[in-house]
Amino acid sequence: MKRVVVDHYGGPEVVKVVEAEVPKPGPGEVRVRVLAAGVSFTDSQLRAGTYIGGPKPPFTPGYELVGVVEALATYGGQLHDIRMAQGRRREIAQLFIDAATENPTIPSLRNAAIGLCFEIGDVDEARRRYANEVAHGFTYPRTAQWFGAMEGAVDANLVIGDTAGAAILYEELLPYADRAVYQIATPARPVARSLGCLATRLGRYDEAEEHFGAALESMERLGAVYWIARTLLDHCDLCVARGAPGDDVRKRDLATRAIEMAREFGLAGLETRANAMLASA
Repeated sequence: MKRVVVDHYGGPEVVKVVEAEVPKPGPGEVRVRVLAAGVSFTDSQLRAGTYIGGPKPPFTPGYELVGVVEALATYGGQLHDIRMAQGRRREIAQLFIDAATENPTIPSLRNAAIGLCFEIGDVDEARRRYANEVAHGFTYPRTAQWFGAMEGAVDANLVIGDTAGAAILYEELLPYADRAVYQIATPARPVARSLGCLATRLGRYDEAEEHFGAALESMERLGAVYWIARTLLDHCDLCVARGAPGDDVRKRDLATRAIEMAREFGLAGLETRANAMLASA
C-alpha cells in the first residue's frame, strides 16, 4: 500500500509517499481501507513542527478520511454460517484458512480454520492449529467476542477429539450456561448447546441431557430453525454415545424431526448429517 510520511519537519517538500506493508489490526482495532483523505491546517502545523504536543518524525499525518472498514469479521461470519447451513463450507474453506493465517489476532477466525482444515482433509494442519490454541490454554480477550472464540474452540475440539481440552473448555463455559453466543450479523445461539456437546465428549451424560434441553428451549423461543435442527442432531450424538435403553428410538425421533426441518428450510448440511443418523439406526 502507499503511505504518506513526514521524516523531518519542514515545508510541503518534506512530505513523501512511500510503499509500506498493509498493517494488521490488533485486539480492539479495525483496519480501514482509505478512499479519500483531507489535509487540514493542523496537518500543516504537524508537518512544520509547530503544533504543541505533536508527534516526532517519522510520522503519517492525517485525521480526516473516508474509508471502508475491512469487513471480514462481519460479513465473513455471515458467509460462513450460510455455507455451513447449506453444507457448502468446502467452497470457502481455503479463503477462511488463508484469512486466519493473515489475521492471527482474531481467535474466532483461527478456530474456524481448524474445522475447515479438517473438512478439506488437511488433518495435520488442523491438529497443528489446534495445538497452538491448547498451548495458550484457550485464553482469549474477555471482550464481546469471547463467546464466539470459545464456541469456535469447542467446535475445533470436537473434530479433533481432545478429551483433556474438552474438560478445560467445559469448566470455562459452565458459569455462562444461560448465556448466548452472539457476534455481529450472525444469529444468537445458546452456550448450553456447546456445553451439551462437551459433556457428551466427557461422558457426563446427565449434564449433557440438561444442557441440550435448555438449548432447545432457548432456540424454540427464538425460532432459530438452523440451531434447533443442529441441536437435535447434537442430541442424537448423545444418544449414540450413551447407548442406554430407548436411546436408539430417541435418536431416530430426534433425527427425523431434524431432517424435516432441514428439508423445509434448505439446510442441506444438516440433512446429510440427519440421513447418516437414520441410516445407522
